[in-house]
Amino acid sequence: MEVVMMIVMVVMLLLMLMEKEEDKRMRRVRRIMRKMRRRRTSARTRKRSVRRKRMRKWRLRRMNRMRMGKSMMRMRRMKKMMRINMMRWKRWIKGR
Repeated sequence: MEVVMMIVMVVMLLLMLMEKEEDKRMRRVRRIMRKMRRRRTSARTRKRSVRRKRMRKWRLRRMNRMRMGKSMMRMRRMKKMMRINMMRWKRWIKGR
């Protein structure tokens, strides 16, 4: 009786293992299928989505710049003044 039970258990385990392997294989196939389906989107829609993403990024950046705006402008002006002053100094030193 115990022997029969053991055999039944082993068979059940084997079946479970087989099912698991099949599941893995099926999953892989399904993933490949999904990839194929995803590839079906035309180049135009992909381009459009990319453009939309780029636009969003650009808009965000612009908003940040606007928010930063005044301080950034001040920084830029300072840098410009520094550069001009440096040039003047160099010219003045050379001219001396």
